[in-house]
Amino acid sequence: RVPLPPGVRITSFTTNDNTLFATDDAGTVWAWGGGTAAGETLGTGRHNDYARPNPVNIPVKVTEVAAGGSRWVVALDEHGDLWGWGIQGTYLGLGNPAGGWYPVATPVKLSFPAFGSRKVTHVSANGHATHAILDDGSLWGWGDSAMGEVGNGVMLDFATYHTPYRWDWSQYQMMVFDPVRIAPGVTFRALHNTAQSFYGYATATDGTIYSWGRNKTGVLGNGVLPTGDLANRPDSWNVATATAVPAHLLDFAIPTPSK
Repeated sequence: RVPLPPGVRITSFTTNDNTLFATDDAGTVWAWGGGTAAGETLGTGRHNDYARPNPVNIPVKVTEVAAGGSRWVVALDEHGDLWGWGIQGTYLGLGNPAGGWYPVATPVKLSFPAFGSRKVTHVSANGHATHAILDDGSLWGWGDSAMGEVGNGVMLDFATYHTPYRWDWSQYQMMVFDPVRIAPGVTFRALHNTAQSFYGYATATDGTIYSWGRNKTGVLGNGVLPTGDLANRPDSWNVATATAVPAHLLDFAIPTPSK
């Protein structure tokens, strides 16, 4: 049993690559794990906290936590504001740090002029990007979009990036440093991502499912079944723009070789 203080009641739980986060019914976030990067990944600023749960110092009640795969974390508070921290703070949407990982050891309140007076209602993260839904239903994203993970139509052209094709999994290959609007004109109500994925899913208010990002294994549900091995141009399977998934395409797939 995880040793939490008496009376602490956990209501939600999430993880990224090597760190665990739990939120209790009072809105406090508890964190443990993180290994050698524990100081920044946990949000406590202390490297010796990884072996047991420690409270993360956020001065307001947290309602949701999104832990990105590359060791960054974004928390949504009860007022609709975001807080962020992590060893790879570049993914927090703080702008171009002019190189480096820009570690943020303890939570900082995030402010995005592009949001105006709108509040965040939902936040999620995948392996390289963060997404947020605002109170007007608009969807926003930021992070590394090498495989189209942000969903705003941006990704690397591997025909010119590496010859032959090679994705080295390195960071910041196609960074979108500040939040950008995803699928303008569509209103959304839910996000569905995991910290290990290189793709995203969102549900619009009319029930339509949208997907985007890396589609090497056909996970986008768009009827494309990638064939062959790694191939020379697997980015031809990917979808860099958030696109509606027609329901009938979930029933079958068309074998599609890389271009």
